[in-house]
Amino acid sequence: SPNTVATQLPGATAKRSRQSRLLDLDAILAIQDPQSRLSSLLSFANEVEAWEIPNAITRLHEHTAEWDPDARLTSQLLYTRWGRVDGEAALEHVQDLDYLTAGDKITFVIAALASERPERALAWLENPANTLAHNPAMAQRLAGSLTKEWARLDPDAAIDWALASDRSQRVGAMTGALGTIAMTRPDLLGPSLQRWQLLSPSESEQWKHSGGF
Repeated sequence: SPNTVATQLPGATAKRSRQSRLLDLDAILAIQDPQSRLSSLLSFANEVEAWEIPNAITRLHEHTAEWDPDARLTSQLLYTRWGRVDGEAALEHVQDLDYLTAGDKITFVIAALASERPERALAWLENPANTLAHNPAMAQRLAGSLTKEWARLDPDAAIDWALASDRSQRVGAMTGALGTIAMTRPDLLGPSLQRWQLLSPSESEQWKHSGGF
């Protein structure tokens, strides 16, 4: 069965299973009705095994344009699933991506990892050797992706970290956390904003004037 984990499959059978799964993806992308196609893509992304995801991503990029909405949605679903079921492999993969063209994919993995293991996402983000996490073009986005999910698990911890984070990350971190808190714990929104205002009045005011969330 294509859903059998790789360690349980002999080499030849595993190869056939991998090919079958990729053919499934080809067939789904060829579905004429867009609603049925999207529904099938969602099912595919929910069922694909972790060891199949790299090949599925490669196949997707080979057969679709980068701007294609179906491809973008499927890419998000696959990277999100990868970040949840095998976060270490997903982190290793995105570490080598070009942030200029693959920034979204990196944030998908960090958000997915933070939804279950925020401490691991945080360790990756704070690693001094991680040039990607400290890149000026990515720091705010990555911090926001982390706190957006972390705030669902522990809003106080997410806000504490966001307020203590480096200025190169803080606006993104606070935006992610406050956006989630506004939906899930609105009682904490006012106090969290007040803490930010006390810490950095100009920063929080500029954030408000720029539109906030």
